[in-house]
Amino acid sequence: MIGLPTRQKKILKKLMSLDGWVKGKELAEEMAVTPRTIRADIAAINVWLKTVGCYIESSRQEGYRLRGERQGELESLLWDGMDVPLTPQERMRALGIRLLQADEEKPEDVDELEEEMFVSRTTLESGIFKIKAMLESRTTPMYVKRNGRKIWTYGEEETRRFLLKELMVDRTDPDYLMIENYDDYFGADIPEKMMNCVLNALADNEISMTAEDILHLVIYLSIKLTRVHMGYEYKNKTKDILTSEDINWTLAETISGKVREEFSTELNEEELVDLAVQLSLFRLIGSEAEVRPAPIPEQSHYEFVVNELLNDIKNKFHLDLTDDQELKAGLVTHIRYTLKRIRMEPESTNPVLMLLKTEYPFVFDMSLFLYERFYDVFGVRLNENELGYVATYLGSAVERMERKKSPKDFTIAVVTGMNYGTSRLLTTRLKAIYGDICNIEGPFSIYAVNEIEKLKPTFLITTESKQVLKNFQVPKIQISPLLNEKDQREINKWLLQMRKELMYDQLPRSIKDYFHRELFFYNLKAETPEKVIRTMSEHLIRLDFAGEDFAEKTLMREQVASTIFGNKIAMPHPIEACAKRTVISVGILNQSILWGSGQAQLIFMLAVKKEDMKYLNSFFDLTVRLVDDEGLVRKLLGSENLAQFKDRLPIL
Repeated sequence: MIGLPTRQKKILKKLMSLDGWVKGKELAEEMAVTPRTIRADIAAINVWLKTVGCYIESSRQEGYRLRGERQGELESLLWDGMDVPLTPQERMRALGIRLLQADEEKPEDVDELEEEMFVSRTTLESGIFKIKAMLESRTTPMYVKRNGRKIWTYGEEETRRFLLKELMVDRTDPDYLMIENYDDYFGADIPEKMMNCVLNALADNEISMTAEDILHLVIYLSIKLTRVHMGYEYKNKTKDILTSEDINWTLAETISGKVREEFSTELNEEELVDLAVQLSLFRLIGSEAEVRPAPIPEQSHYEFVVNELLNDIKNKFHLDLTDDQELKAGLVTHIRYTLKRIRMEPESTNPVLMLLKTEYPFVFDMSLFLYERFYDVFGVRLNENELGYVATYLGSAVERMERKKSPKDFTIAVVTGMNYGTSRLLTTRLKAIYGDICNIEGPFSIYAVNEIEKLKPTFLITTESKQVLKNFQVPKIQISPLLNEKDQREINKWLLQMRKELMYDQLPRSIKDYFHRELFFYNLKAETPEKVIRTMSEHLIRLDFAGEDFAEKTLMREQVASTIFGNKIAMPHPIEACAKRTVISVGILNQSILWGSGQAQLIFMLAVKKEDMKYLNSFFDLTVRLVDDEGLVRKLLGSENLAQFKDRLPIL
């Protein structure tokens, strides 16, 4: 649904499902908010509903109900029961789920995907390419196949289910533990009912699990149920590794019984074996579970590793996460889970690894400091897939810190030359969408220069051209009067930048000033990433920008996790800052080469001195902004000298 926050969408969906009234108190309890908040949400929804000719009727005695002759049109504004993905990350995640749910018998239609996801064909094809690369890079790959407009995936059923769960559970979403957020994937309240099955089974066996583990188990079981209903069941899974006394098998049988009662579905023995194996990966707390020998070190070891990681991040990135107890608890639990999972599936692949590295490179780099700490304590080398999971916890912690430093202190002025009614409607919609994260003031006339200057807004949102508002010395975002999806993406981008500026130290000068004429290499001939790194490092060392060990430290970073970003871009750099001077070396290869899981031709070698580590996120912004712009990258690849390259580079 377009233009409404998540909670308001849920309220409207609830009202659409009812024929009569619903009490405000009932809505408040269901949404876990106060009745006052519900009243405010209803008012905001009614503003939005004016565009479709419907409204929510209010009654002090009865509550609320949806009215209007065009209620049926609301369905057309829903995207397969799911929210329209606005950000590149959301689009990639949604597209991956759609493709993994499609097979040769029930393929997706490319034209329909383009329309439903509100993207251009170029953007959609780029997303399909990335998803294809991600799926086919696994040890046990999934494959993407196309026939005309039809597209689907095929591969091992186990792999399909695993990837579906990992894509559905977005650990970077602060509300990802709320089970109702997953109804859209399954329908008919399946996750909620499955949650009851799991909780009752745990109670029957006097066992408990962490909230996160329960969520993962519920989503896994919901996927299992859905796939079984579709006729896809596991075959030839052996029970040899389990015994009837094994608590995992006992719990699996109990859960299976609850599923049979609730959904009238019988799980075969192979599905039960799979469930028991999955349960062995979770931490089960209780009298029965605790009698099992502990194959891993004591809790103190986990806490030590986590504390050391957070201290490294604090000292090297100037980002203090040491007081985030939620992060600490999550990482401790995850490390325990990781040690078990590595024994069960040493080649496990993170389905969202490339998305993390592309969209959150700074957070991913923070996770790398766990590599040596983990090995020193547990004797196990983590691959980049495992480190990617750690990055999701760190990303969530950063999000929590960002919310504490929210742009609520920022003020946005709405400036428009439209009539008052239309201007007021636009402002009300903006407040409904963004009012919880920033101050929305207005509407103001285009002539209210003095009034707006007294307000000292961070930027203006306007329906007028920037030329009309040339007297306002404030950044401006021009939008349409209807506030469409493109407008919201632009506003979201600005808000994200503000949050970054609050969180991270910003570069003291333009990023273009960090390039050096003698460190620009056009038509560079190299067949391997190692050759590229050694060639470019030699010049950094010769010019005394870096020490003699720079190449080796960069290659070591590459061994832990490839620095390929996508769109033919790589940014090799050491894990720790070790340069004598902060510079960016640019290499344009004469042809693209295999680099990690992708192809690379445009190379940004990053050399950062210790004092500038706090600016690392700003350097990563360079690649983040280029990774989705194929046309710009093509222009940059055609640059024959640094001056030409810098002219074509966008202002960052």
